[in-house]
Amino acid sequence: MKLKKLFAGVVAAAMIATMSFPAFAARPTPNVGADGLVTITKNYKVVGSEEKKAPAETFNFTVTPGATVNGAEKTVEKSEATTIPAMAANSNEKTVAFTTALTADGTGTFTVDVANLNITKPGIYYYTVTETASNTAGVDYAANPMIMVITAGYADDGEDSTLSYWVGLHDSKVFNDKNKPFENTYTAGSLNVTKKVTGSLGNKDKEFKIDVTFAAPAGKTVKSTITYVNDGEKSIAPDAWKLNTTTNQYEAKVTVELAHKESVQFNNIPKDVTYIVEEQDYSREEYTATYEDSKSGTIANDVKSTTITNQRGDDTIDTGVILDNAPYMLMLAVVAGGAMMLVIKKRREEE
Repeated sequence: MKLKKLFAGVVAAAMIATMSFPAFAARPTPNVGADGLVTITKNYKVVGSEEKKAPAETFNFTVTPGATVNGAEKTVEKSEATTIPAMAANSNEKTVAFTTALTADGTGTFTVDVANLNITKPGIYYYTVTETASNTAGVDYAANPMIMVITAGYADDGEDSTLSYWVGLHDSKVFNDKNKPFENTYTAGSLNVTKKVTGSLGNKDKEFKIDVTFAAPAGKTVKSTITYVNDGEKSIAPDAWKLNTTTNQYEAKVTVELAHKESVQFNNIPKDVTYIVEEQDYSREEYTATYEDSKSGTIANDVKSTTITNQRGDDTIDTGVILDNAPYMLMLAVVAGGAMMLVIKKRREEE
């Protein structure tokens, strides 16, 4: 009886294995459709503080034959072809455009046409998809290329001689990371400027003019719109930035007016933009300006702050009464000296 059960188990295992082997050997369904297009995803992320808004942007990519996988150069493997197929004219230039400004993350796609790659023979073909870094301030471009592996072959062993295509997308740094999208990040921060007036003669209703100058990183242009509220809603548009030929940087300058306890906040400033806050000269009116925190700095993804304190007058107010301690100290010294002399004189007389 035990022998029969053992034999039955062996037969069952053999049947299961027989059914499994064809499944293991089966070829996956081609993931490139009849149109021959490979779709690649692009993510555009918005990061930062306050009212951040990524500018419209067009991202450019280049598809080139060959790739480096784990330190080894890859061209064509397991194929009768001896060279990478020639690229069709201009077929390697790809773009994906975000034509409107984004207040939240956006997703776009671009396609690579397998037919334009002229893959006409069975084989494994490696391509490198590289994003071209542009010069928009606040935007980080995809640093790592993507490796696109196209396998050209036949979906089955039937009579059909039409090539099918399978595509795998890999991170160039970590090849096992598959189908990761290209990612770009727009990062913006804010700048808050506050006014304080102190001193017995400080006019707390007076509005002080303050110049705020922004400078883009070298080699960068600003496509963002910076917003702020000062006597109404205002903005610094992209066309307000002018090239400073001395520093070779684009700059934008605005003047705001603030009275005691008033403040203005500039939002959606691209990261790495520098700023200088400089109050106009009020020394003729006997105001002395000091800056808390820093009058200059570099924008990140947070809120930078600068407080300008204007001092005028002190605690000495003319009331017709001498409040200086010096006369009183002198009088005390005279009285003390006189008292001492009387004590000494009295002792001498007693002696």
